[in-house]
Amino acid sequence: MLTFDEALATLPAGALPTVLLGNGFSQAWNAAIFNYASLFQVANFGDRDVQIRTLFERLNTWDFEAVMRTLLSAELVGEVHGFDQGVIDTIKSDQAILKEALLTAVSD
Repeated sequence: MLTFDEALATLPAGALPTVLLGNGFSQAWNAAIFNYASLFQVANFGDRDVQIRTLFERLNTWDFEAVMRTLLSAELVGEVHGFDQGVIDTIKSDQAILKEALLTAVSD
């Protein structure tokens, strides 16, 4: 693991450093903004909005990580049981959409 100074030294000239902090820090700083329910409300899942929001609803959660674990499990089950590759590809795409939606919701 790099020290902070070593990590800064790896940046290209003129680049500004950024820090990604965990959800616990974010919630301690401003729980009204960084709780899963608030992030879910502003998340944009694009063309897959209905399907992904339905996953949250059916799993009875706002926890993005729980939905991601479910999608990863679905991908594994699909591969083992020989699901149509198109279905597996859609599950993988939903994983990417979910991740991007969370990152965008947090950064906005």
